[in-house]
Amino acid sequence: MSGYEAILNFEHYYVEEMNYVQNDSFNLETDKLNVDYTIIGNIQISKSENKESVTLVIECGDLEKESCPFYIKVKITGIYSYNGEEKDLENFLKQNGVAILFPYARSLISDLSGKSNLFPQYNLPLINVPTMLETNGNISIEYID
Repeated sequence: MSGYEAILNFEHYYVEEMNYVQNDSFNLETDKLNVDYTIIGNIQISKSENKESVTLVIECGDLEKESCPFYIKVKITGIYSYNGEEKDLENFLKQNGVAILFPYARSLISDLSGKSNLFPQYNLPLINVPTMLETNGNISIEYID
């Protein structure tokens, strides 16, 4: 043991929603998949408990595009405990909480897309999700009792 205690502890995650819809107008002769994605983050900070949550909603694909084989939506929530300075809590959740949770959501999307058995698995690119959410204004923070 190093004697250092983690300030933000990842307790567990759960999946709130998984949705896969095949695009019937997708051209199977297409050589390149055209899959856009959107990521939205929501942080809930509890005033009464030491349990915080980070939720990511990721939508991939577009059923209106012939070059896109599917639409996938995943909503995943991670539960964290925090034992640091209260003034740093938001930043820890926006940066570390989101970064910890993203690989789980990314894996779910890959698994869902691969189960179609029609096209290769789709892998979201490795991106700096906290920076992307902040830049696009796609992250919200909510204080709950």
